[in-house]
Amino acid sequence: MRTAVVVLTLALVASVAAANPVADWPTVALSFDQTEHMPVVNPAAYSSGEVYLSAHCFGMFGESLVTISLAVAVDPGVSAPVAWTSLLPGGLSIGDYETGITLSSTEPLTDDKILVCSGSLFYLGVPGQIAVVDHPDYPRWITNAEDEVLFYCLHNNAGVLMTPTPTGEDCALCQNGNPVEHSSWGAIKAMYR
Repeated sequence: MRTAVVVLTLALVASVAAANPVADWPTVALSFDQTEHMPVVNPAAYSSGEVYLSAHCFGMFGESLVTISLAVAVDPGVSAPVAWTSLLPGGLSIGDYETGITLSSTEPLTDDKILVCSGSLFYLGVPGQIAVVDHPDYPRWITNAEDEVLFYCLHNNAGVLMTPTPTGEDCALCQNGNPVEHSSWGAIKAMYR
């Protein structure tokens, strides 16, 4: 009887994991500050600012980031065209931020908070949000130093003159040593390398 319960429990866990390939680790977030998590900004019209995309939790779980694939959508009227810049070492990229880009580092990154890219904004005074959306060919992909694919969880988008729409995903940032329970097999496997 105990064996049957264990087998059924494992089958249930495997079916839930297969139904949701995006784990709660690693995590991606947008912020208007490099050091503090600040997903909302209330700027004056016709002023400038920066938005930062960061990836979290790599050092905590002994994992690395080499490439990340994503796209970014900016609501109309929020900013003049955004000038994006990769902040990864080497600054290698394929594609563009609006339709899908893959950013690559020339070395594996293992920090708990990695600044991936920044966007220079010129605010036009219209409320809206800046949202991370899936790359059309590589949705939510991050590759590590072993060329394994990890899937990231989106912690939050960013809001200009408004609170951004919640992502509906339950994932933490893992910054400053805050522990997060991770549930993906790759993350568990990484603990025993």
